[in-house]
Amino acid sequence: MQKIFITSSSSPSSKLLKFLKDLEYIFPYSQKINRGSEFLISIVSFCLVKGVKNLILVYENRSRPSALVISHLPIGPSVFFTLSNVFYETNSEKLKKVGKEVFPNVIFDNLGSNLGLRISDVLGSLFPPTDFNSKRIITFTGYKNIILFGQYWAVKTGYRKENFLLKKLSPSFELQPFKITLDIVSKKRQKNEWILTPFLESRKKKTFSIT
Repeated sequence: MQKIFITSSSSPSSKLLKFLKDLEYIFPYSQKINRGSEFLISIVSFCLVKGVKNLILVYENRSRPSALVISHLPIGPSVFFTLSNVFYETNSEKLKKVGKEVFPNVIFDNLGSNLGLRISDVLGSLFPPTDFNSKRIITFTGYKNIILFGQYWAVKTGYRKENFLLKKLSPSFELQPFKITLDIVSKKRQKNEWILTPFLESRKKKTFSIT
C-alpha cells in the first residue's frame, strides 16, 4: 500500500484546505495532515516514522493553489510543478461521494518523451494497480508542455458495452513541471535531475518537451 500524506504551507487559506481535501479523494490511501508551524524537515521525519511512501506539498499565492511537489520517500525523487487553472464543475459532489472508495482507472496520454515518461512514473506511483473495470477514470494529458488533469465517472446508459457517458468531476487543473531532483524535498543541496531554465539568455535557453 502506497501511503500518502498531503499537506500545505503554514496558515493555509480556506480555498487551499478545500483543494487538499479534494486531493484526498483523487489519490487512494492519502491523508491530509495539518502543517501548523512545523518545519519541512519535521514533516518529512514524521512521514518516515509513519511509513509514508509519498509526500505531496501544495503551496498557494493569494489564496490560489500555485505549486505542487511530489516527494517519494525515503530517498527521492521529488518532482516540482506549477499549479494553475483549478476549475470546479457544478453538480459533481454527489458522484464524488459515491465513488470515494472506488480505485480509479488512470490514463496517461501524450506523455511519450523521456521527461514525460519519467513524470508519468512518479504520478503513477501514487495510485494502486489500475482497475480497468472501474467507473472512476483519471487522466493526465500532455499538451504544450503542460499536463492537464481530469477525472470522470462512467455512467451506464444502455445494455451495450459502448452505452456509457463520462461525467466530469471536480476539480480539474494544470501542472507544469519545472524541476526534478534525485533527493527528498527536505534535503539541502538537492541534486537536480532536470530543471527548467526559462530566464537564461535566449541563445542558451534549452527547450523541453513532455509529449
